[in-house]
Formats: sequence, C-alpha cells, structure tokens
Amino acid sequence: MTYTIIEAEHKSGIPSRKIRFWLDKGLFPSIYKDKNGVRLFSAYDIDWLCWINLYRELGMSIKEIKYYKDLCEKGDETLKERLKIIQAQKKKNLAQLAKAQENIAMLEYKEQLYTDLIENGVDYRHSSFSECKKAMKIGAMASLASLSGFALSACDSKESKKDSTQDSQSTSGSEKTPQNHLQGEKMSRRKMRSLEVSAIGMGCMGFSHGYGQTPPKEYSIEAIRKAYEFGCNFFDTAESYGKEMFYAGHNEEIVGEALESVRKEAVLATKFHFGENEIKQPLYEVIKSHLEASMQRLRTDYIDLYYLHRTNDLIPIESVAEAMGRLIKEGLIREWGLSQVSAQTLDKAHKVTPVGAVQNLYSMLERDCEKEIFLYCLANGIAVVPFSPIASGFLSGKVTTQTKFEGDDVRKFVPQLSKENIVANQPILDLLEIYAKDKNATKAQISLAWMLHKYPNVIPIPGSKNKERILENLGAFKVRLSDKEFNDLENALNKLQVYGHRGHIESEQNSFGKQWSKDFQK
Repeated sequence: MTYTIIEAEHKSGIPSRKIRFWLDKGLFPSIYKDKNGVRLFSAYDIDWLCWINLYRELGMSIKEIKYYKDLCEKGDETLKERLKIIQAQKKKNLAQLAKAQENIAMLEYKEQLYTDLIENGVDYRHSSFSECKKAMKIGAMASLASLSGFALSACDSKESKKDSTQDSQSTSGSEKTPQNHLQGEKMSRRKMRSLEVSAIGMGCMGFSHGYGQTPPKEYSIEAIRKAYEFGCNFFDTAESYGKEMFYAGHNEEIVGEALESVRKEAVLATKFHFGENEIKQPLYEVIKSHLEASMQRLRTDYIDLYYLHRTNDLIPIESVAEAMGRLIKEGLIREWGLSQVSAQTLDKAHKVTPVGAVQNLYSMLERDCEKEIFLYCLANGIAVVPFSPIASGFLSGKVTTQTKFEGDDVRKFVPQLSKENIVANQPILDLLEIYAKDKNATKAQISLAWMLHKYPNVIPIPGSKNKERILENLGAFKVRLSDKEFNDLENALNKLQVYGHRGHIESEQNSFGKQWSKDFQK
C-alpha cells in the first residue's frame, strides 16, 4: 500500500513542506511514483520519515542523516558503523540533558529563594550565582532530584547556605568549631513523598532482636523518647522483630508505648512478611490483617509507611502494589515501600502504586544500590532508607576481632565482620579516622555525613540498643562535609577494596535472614 505526500503528512504528523525538503536533500531511499509522476510513500517510508524527524529533533545534521541513510542502504555489513553513530548521538544528548537538568535545578533553587521570601520573610535575593550553584550541593544528583519533584526541604536548603558560609569563614591560627557540638540546631527534614521526616531516622530493632542480649523495656522506651527529643521523628520497626528472643510484635509494642503521647508528630514505619500458609489466600485481606495487628501493637489507627519486608517469588509484586494502593485510599497507610529489592522489581511495583520508600542495605561497605536503585529513585521521587548504614557497627571502629557476637546477634553472619575481613577492611577505618579528627566527629558520624551529602533522597536509619550511640548517630546531621571534602573522601574510598559482600536483592525464598534464623534455631 502506498500514500501520497498529503496522506503521509496525516499519517506521520509531519508537515508536507518538511517532507518535501527532506526529499530534495536526498534523505529518502528511492521513492515510488505513479504514472503521472506523483511521489508515493510506502509504510516503510513513513516509518523512516518518523525516524528522520526524531534525529533532527535530537540535533543530527542533514549531512549526518544522509550518511546514516546511505549506510542503511548498504545492508548488514554497515551495522557496526551505524551503531557507532547512534551511540555517539546518544552520548551527546545525555550530556545536553545533564546540563539542562543542572540549569533547571538552578531555577528551582531560585524559586525556593523567592518562596522563602514571600512565605517566611527569609531574604536570600542577594545570593550570587556562584553561591546558588554551591548550594546545589551535589550537582547532577540534586538536579535530577529537583526534576522529579524530590528536592531538599527548606530546612536542608538553609543549612546548605549556612554550611557554605561556615566553610568560607574557617579560622586560621585557631581551633575549628567542633561541628559535632553545634548548639541549638534542629535536625533538618527530608521528603518521603507525602511525608516529611528527620534527615536521620532510628532503627529500633536492637531493643528486641539482632544484637544479642536486649536492654530492659524501660531503658528501650526512654532511649526512643530521648531520640525524639533530640529531633528524630522517624522510627522504624517490624512485626517480626522479637520473634526469636521474645515473640512476634515485641518491638512494635515497645515503639508504640514509647511514642503514644507524640503519635501525631512521629512518623512510624513497620513491615510485614507473607506467611507460607497465606500465599493462596486473598491478598488484600492478608495484608490488611497484618496491618491491623501492627496498628494495635503500635497504639495507632494508621501507619505512615508500610513495607513489604521481603518480596515473595510466588506472589506478583504488582498484586501487592495494588493492595497497598487500596490501603492508602482507605487512609490506613500514608505511604508504602519495599525492602531489599532490585530496580526492576521496584519499577513493576511503582507503575501500579507509587512507592514512597525503598529500604535496602547501603553503607560504605555495601554500595550496590549506587548502580541502579538511587538513579531510579531520584528520577521517580522515591526515598532510599538504608538499613545498617554503619555496616553493622564496623564503621564506628568499635567492632574488632575480639568482639564476641552472642545469642541472636546477626553480626555472626555479616560477611564483612568475619575476623579476616575485619582486618582486611581496616584501611577504610583509617580513612574515616582522618576526617573524624578534622571534623571533631566520630567515624560513624562521618560515614553518615558522607551519604547525606551524596544523595538528597537518602534517609539512613542507624540502629543501636545503646542510648549514647543512638544520640551520637543522630548527631551526624551536624557534621558537614564541604564539596571538596566529600569529593576527596569519595575518591579515596573508591580506591579501597571492600572485603565481604551481602548485596541488596533478597526474597522470602532467598534471604540473609532465613539463613540466620535456621542457624539460630539449632
């Protein structure tokens, strides 16, 4: 079947004047003509016409497109050369996109300055262009986050400005201000879709499970309340925490009692697993029954962030996402999330019901998430909530070859914490020590400050059963790395080999916890 040039215009949506121009420039293979000499277009020609239009929009010249067309006509022997042309054009367009993203992020930042002036009376109008650029902290990452509607909160923006001023006023001949002890400073907030949470949250698992002997209930409740008073409003638990040492739901009960009086101000995250006998039951009813039990233990009538603790290979993630969407509409949960998942699984779920957060393993010793997870989440407005951000305590420097892991302590099975790997990973601690001394901070705080600087959507949840360690970890938000300090640390870190690896992709059928649980029951 063939078409006239007017019909080709209607089919492709490309004006006939453009088509005639491209014909005259020789961008088409031989064109059919009827007996009256009228040019006719085949379905292939119209398809090629659409490609020409795309190539032109991407910036390819007439000369380049004609050369590419000539290569196509020569057949498969030119495939490699054609591939090189497409790859070169893609590289050029990606560079243009990155620049556009950076420029749009600058406009977004300027927009925030005006918003602060109008709504809060904060006058930043005299900020220079270079100051605005510096305030964008991590360039392309912040630009991408801004494009997806996932910018830093106003608190973070103001602190960036304060930090740049502090860096420029570094004292000479006198001791630096200990950033770890800045007085009267409130913890900044970060976005988690509809939620606003403290830049560092608190993992509560250790009060019931995972680190050997647990502290008394009263001590645990006081520790959680102290964290809240410090400025942390984001608390993470799960229905399964406590089932080995006590019973399922033990940790949720502690968290619920500790935060009952400030429930409306606190952001609660909990998680559920599918039981083996629940796989063939109605999915929505199963999830809702888990949710209702958690709400009762947490002394609340809604959950802010509800995770599927591990995906199940026998249950389509799209079906889980659909059920979570219903729970959001009913007001029983505000956001939902996934844990230990790949970007591919996340994408399937996100297309059904937008995901609020991904809780994956991430630290200086476990960086797989940098390959795909962070890029996908930045582009789609999803928060990344790293568990074990201090690498199960290793990055604090307090775990040594003499440390004994007893009872249900999961660190017995953490790959990086075997005796040989503790020794082999010592250069990473040595690197942290350099920055810790310079910043008057701890090594754990530097490791947290590193990821907070690196990604605007990261919200780490370090866990501990020790009150002092909890407050120390939360205090990492006060430790500021300048761009130069961050880049130097990042470059040095990239040169060091990490010994031991767990990874961030697990399921009910293939999980670190399952291996640990079997061993604990022996």
